Amino acid sequence: MEDIEKALYKYCEAVRNAIEQCKKDGYFKKFPDGCCGMSSIWIYDYLKSKGILGVEFRKQDSFIKNYHHVWVHWKGYDMDITSDQFDDDNTKYPPVYVGKGDDLYKSYYDNTNREDLFKLEYIGRLFFDESLIKDLEALYKKLDIRINWGC
Repeated sequence: MEDIEKALYKYCEAVRNAIEQCKKDGYFKKFPDGCCGMSSIWIYDYLKSKGILGVEFRKQDSFIKNYHHVWVHWKGYDMDITSDQFDDDNTKYPPVYVGKGDDLYKSYYDNTNREDLFKLEYIGRLFFDESLIKDLEALYKKLDIRINWGC
């Protein structure tokens, strides 16, 4: 594993571990199921807080079992902390994936940007849910990311 890949893995693992710690405290009860879009934002924010810029969002509407899926991409590396939501009796996916050229991600590239992917109504619906706001506050505190709600 290259040094860059190891560092990216460490960052993604830190986000996943922080979410798992928050889960033990009663937050993120449904994680990782249906959390790929929000998790991608959290990875994006964490990487940005570490000085890594130019991170892209990747989205595929027909990923595994015809579900949509979102992950982040930077300089050839795909990063995903929710692929294990697709586990079944025959296939196990890692809770943290960082790599280049995996057929699963490579075959589904569909570049998009944050504004296109996360429509205002989607963000609004999620962010005005009191429990999600508390979840996010707990997570970002564990990751030492300052939240600016813009209010």
